[in-house]
Amino acid sequence: RESWRSGLSAMAGASARAVKELSLRDYKFYAKLVPLCFTVGACMEFFMIKTGFYDTVTKLEAEKIAESEAKREAFLDSIKTPKKDQK
Repeated sequence: RESWRSGLSAMAGASARAVKELSLRDYKFYAKLVPLCFTVGACMEFFMIKTGFYDTVTKLEAEKIAESEAKREAFLDSIKTPKKDQK
């Protein structure tokens, strides 16, 4: 049990050292990367909204749901209705 705890504390120490080893250069890189990724994502969302992507996807999903509900209802009706051969 002690070896498990010592291994866990060694991993925690290693991750603490890794965090301390980040330099100012790394922070500057991430400070530039995060807004860039946010901007790219916002542009993609804007493009999808303007081209009607979400309207198309919503329509297709609604059709799939309606189809699966129709199949389910047909299956349940076939189970509930006794067949003439079974009487």
